[in-house]
Amino acid sequence: MRAARSVAAGVAGLVVLALVAGCTADANGASSGSVATPSPSATEVVPFSLDQPLLVGAPSGKVSDSIGLIGYWKVTEALGDKDGTLLRLSADGGTQTLMLFRGCGVLSTSWAASDVHFVAGAIGGDQSCFLHGDGASTAPEVSWLASVRKFRGANGGWDLLDSFDNQVARLDKAAGPPAATANDPAVALLPEPALDATVRQTLRVATPLPTGLVAATRKDLSGTWVPAGMPGATASITFDTSGVYALSDCLRSPEPTPTPAAENLVQPDGLPWAGDGSDFLASAYPSSGADCAPVWDPVESSTRTIALDNGYLRLFDIDGNELARLQRPAAAGA
Repeated sequence: MRAARSVAAGVAGLVVLALVAGCTADANGASSGSVATPSPSATEVVPFSLDQPLLVGAPSGKVSDSIGLIGYWKVTEALGDKDGTLLRLSADGGTQTLMLFRGCGVLSTSWAASDVHFVAGAIGGDQSCFLHGDGASTAPEVSWLASVRKFRGANGGWDLLDSFDNQVARLDKAAGPPAATANDPAVALLPEPALDATVRQTLRVATPLPTGLVAATRKDLSGTWVPAGMPGATASITFDTSGVYALSDCLRSPEPTPTPAAENLVQPDGLPWAGDGSDFLASAYPSSGADCAPVWDPVESSTRTIALDNGYLRLFDIDGNELARLQRPAAAGA
C-alpha cells in the first residue's frame, strides 16, 4: 500500500500568522504600550478555522494487535472459497500484502488493520483467474473478503467479521506456503512472512486525536465531502453507511498506461472503510488521476483518526500528523 503524499504544502499557503504586539509594565504594575490579546481560558471554546496550521503529531510507540495476523492461514467458512484455501498476510518492507491461493493461481491485494478493524483493497492476480473457457475475462469473486471490516481472536486463530459483527470467514494457522502448481511453481518458494522491526513499525498503534478534539462518528462521516482550503480541487469523497467509500470527479482524469502487473487489477466503484473517527481505516484505490490527489491521497490509506471540528473533518495519520481538512459541498460553494 503506497504512502500518501503530504498535502501540507497545499494548505500552508493559507496559514495566517497573527503577530501580537508586546505589553510592558511600569513599576506599579500598570501596562504601557499596546495591549496583548489575552490567551483563551481552559473553558473557552475557540472555533476552528482554515487559517490554523496543520498539527504535527508523534508516534505512539505501541504495536497493534494486527501483528498477530501476519503469517499463513487456512480459510474456512468463507463464501466462494473452499475450506482449506490458503491465505498469506505480510507487511514485508512496510508493504502490507494479502495473497489468496486458488486453483487458478494467486489473487492479491493490499490490506490494513488496527487493533479491531480490517479492510482489504482491490483484487488483482493471475490471468488464469480472470479468463473463462469462452475467452471472456471477468473479475474473480471474493465477496467474503470485500465484506470484512473487523477481526477477532478465537481458538488460536481469527474470526473475520462484517460491519454488523457477523462472521464471514475463519482463519486457522497453516504450516507454510502451498505446493508448486503448473500455473505458478514459484509459490512453493514463498517464505514465512517476516516479523521484524520494520513490520512492527508498520503495524503500530495510531496516535490518539489531540486533547480537545472530538472524534467523528460514523454518522458524521457518512455523505459527501470535498477538500477544504484547496482552491481548484474538484475531487469529492462519499462515505456510505454500509462501509464503502467512493470518489467522484477525479476519476475522469486520464489513467496512466498500465504495467503488466496491473493489467488484471479490478477497478472498483467503491472500496471498504471501517471504524469511526477514533479508529479509521480505508482501503486504497488502485490508481488515481492528478486532480484526485488533494482528497484521494490523504484518505485512502494514511488517515487513521478523524476529528469533526466546527463542521470540518480534520484528518490525521498514524502518527497524529494532520493531513488535510474536508468540508461539505454546500459549505464549499457558500
